[in-house]
Amino acid sequence: MATTLVVTGMHRSGTSMVANYLQTCGVDIGEALQPGDIGNPRGYYEDVDILRFHQDLLAHFKVGTFPTSDLEITRQVPAEFRRRAQEMLQRKANSPVWGWKDCRTSLFLPFWREMIPEANFLFLFRHPVSVVDSLLRRGTDPSLMRRPARAFHSWRLHNERILDFYHRHRASCFLVDIDQLVHNAPAAVSALFSKLDIRLPVPDFDGVYAPTAFKERKSLGNFCLMFRFPFQTVRCLQLHRAMRELADWP
Repeated sequence: MATTLVVTGMHRSGTSMVANYLQTCGVDIGEALQPGDIGNPRGYYEDVDILRFHQDLLAHFKVGTFPTSDLEITRQVPAEFRRRAQEMLQRKANSPVWGWKDCRTSLFLPFWREMIPEANFLFLFRHPVSVVDSLLRRGTDPSLMRRPARAFHSWRLHNERILDFYHRHRASCFLVDIDQLVHNAPAAVSALFSKLDIRLPVPDFDGVYAPTAFKERKSLGNFCLMFRFPFQTVRCLQLHRAMRELADWP
């Protein structure tokens, strides 16, 4: 039976970088991948079919890329999307270890668990202020540029859903802070493969990791964000602390 590994987390949390690394390890993350652009020049490593599925599903719920509350997405996934997902999965599960990366998966974890009961999940999280800072510097989403507080709300929604799912299905999940993973990615991925019983080699990380493109920025801008949005920051920091305490690595 093929092993499925799904990679997800809030946007700008290192998911593309880790998906790239997992691909070098031998995980089949799709043939047609979303190319890079100004927002992510090195590429997104997202299966185009999975990406479009999530985009269409969010559009059906009349929300954009960054929903901010459960009320926007708690409705039942329609039958037409269930059929579409089943057909899509039948085409893709052809490799010994396969899966996909898409941050939007975080919003529909119970649905994908229903579709693939044996699936494994790699959850990546990152400090909320670093994520919001990265989103605003990227500047590709007008809704966030107009209302930066939405980025904090969306960070919390994505990670609350991840944490709830992790509590329910811990044996098939691996939770890790990206800022810890980059210090020793081969060891972290070895721990991931060991927990989830995935037998693949773990190559060097240097060909994937670009320190200048992904690093923790302790800037004045980050402190300004914290003081500008104190309530949102505090709530997110409490969740971030809880996730760090539960993380599988280190």
